[in-house]
Amino acid sequence: MGHTERRTRGTVGRGAGLALAVLLAPCGCPTPDPPANLLHLADADRILWGHAEDARAGAGVAAGPEGQIALGAPYTPSSDGAVPDAGTLYLARDAGGLPADAPLEPGQSTGVDHVTGNQPYGALGFALALGADLDGSGVVDLVVGSPGAPLGGDDEAAGQIRIHLDVDPGGLGEGDADVSLAGPAGRMYMGYALAAGASAAGDEHDDLLIGAPETYGEAPYAEGDDGPGRAFLLLGRADLQAGLAEAGGIADADGVIEFIGEAEGEATGMSVALVAGPDPAPAGTAAVVIGAPYSSRSGAYAGAAYLCLDGAWTGGETVPVGSECITYVGETGDHAGFAVAAAGDVDGSGHGDLLVGAPQLRDDSGDQGAGRVYLVTDALADPERRTVDLTSGAATVFEGAMVGDMVGFSVAGGEDLDGDGLDDLILGAPQGAFQEPEYYKGAAYLFLGREDGFADQVPVGTATLQLCGEQFDPSGGTIGDMAGYDLAVGNGWMGSADAAFVAIGAPRRANDRHEGDWIAGAGAVYLLHDALEPHLSGGFGPGD
Repeated sequence: MGHTERRTRGTVGRGAGLALAVLLAPCGCPTPDPPANLLHLADADRILWGHAEDARAGAGVAAGPEGQIALGAPYTPSSDGAVPDAGTLYLARDAGGLPADAPLEPGQSTGVDHVTGNQPYGALGFALALGADLDGSGVVDLVVGSPGAPLGGDDEAAGQIRIHLDVDPGGLGEGDADVSLAGPAGRMYMGYALAAGASAAGDEHDDLLIGAPETYGEAPYAEGDDGPGRAFLLLGRADLQAGLAEAGGIADADGVIEFIGEAEGEATGMSVALVAGPDPAPAGTAAVVIGAPYSSRSGAYAGAAYLCLDGAWTGGETVPVGSECITYVGETGDHAGFAVAAAGDVDGSGHGDLLVGAPQLRDDSGDQGAGRVYLVTDALADPERRTVDLTSGAATVFEGAMVGDMVGFSVAGGEDLDGDGLDDLILGAPQGAFQEPEYYKGAAYLFLGREDGFADQVPVGTATLQLCGEQFDPSGGTIGDMAGYDLAVGNGWMGSADAAFVAIGAPRRANDRHEGDWIAGAGAVYLLHDALEPHLSGGFGPGD
């Protein structure tokens, strides 16, 4: 079936790009006949189009609380072509106000700011966080990951984060970040994953969680060649910009807590999330969640997600996640923790819920699963350190449709799309397809929250809505959109405070609508609000 790409260890760095892996089985989304709950992404309200070949626009997506949308095209070269994989960041402060068919070419993107990186293989925009207020100014901030950025000399891929404060209404301005911090060592890949928007320290400032999966070896599963991975929690504060002005790297910054993985090669920090809940933690305190998809604690590549809660962190602490945090583990081959996200409150219990993606990547035997997503409800209700088997300890397991779909590659939640007071979920399957031979179109599955919760096991085909990618490669290849590679849910569509919207990244989408040419791998992002409403009010009903 050709090849596809996935975020995996060693995916960014000198000469890398998105990693490639051979697939052995067809994928599906999920039945041979069109189901009633199908919505093709060609019918999205807005489609934002990448403009450079193999730039992968939509590999990183973030949405804000006031209609903002940010996206990365991490493999865009510099404007003169001299700097490969520099990456470009795009920011629109009014997603709903964009044209329905919006090219992202610099100079043609009305209402869209952009900035292109300047570091070879830096992959600016690979990860994004939008909507937090780190300095308490009352205006949202944007954080951008550049995980392939070098530290200097031979220190490849130390990684870097850039913080743009107060982007609404100021936008990106001249493109210079207000704060830039480098990773502490080469091949750390700091900035591979980002999360913000809640306080883990229990104060009035949002905090920033930064993943650094520490992937030294280029070959997957290389024994003894990788560090354990880690994450850094940067505490927000009023003088954030001034306080970090002299700190060139995360190791020099004040107000940082370092979380260290349990075992070599488990890629701790490949995904991160902040999950809020009022009890039993101090009011407003969020838990730190860190994915380690190559952990073998409960079986080969079963994966793990660590949930760490303190509420009294002040900076300078070092936290070994294996001994000081709750550990959620998958089963053999799951790669649980490949994606994690705060789910909001899906059942109205008043407690924060957690999504753990387990896309069941190819293991040593060559087998690959359909993928699954674990929903952990009331994640902070029992903060005692322990190990939890997700197959029995999660409230619900959402099961993929067909072998190779990779459901759980991305997950998102925390917004109420249908206005019923419950938060809703969206699960990405970037290798899904509606039917043969249209492999790799990609899919996303939308489930509305429900007061009585979900059943123990839920097939993704029973979602309230299945969102399927638009295109496979008609030029003879087998790579299509890969819709669902990254996901985001925001609010404030068209200026309405309670109008949530969905953003779905499709980084392999070819741009065949602009410049009159087929621009392979340019990428696209689909935005949906109005397109969802007939389906959400039509009573398909979430799966049981």
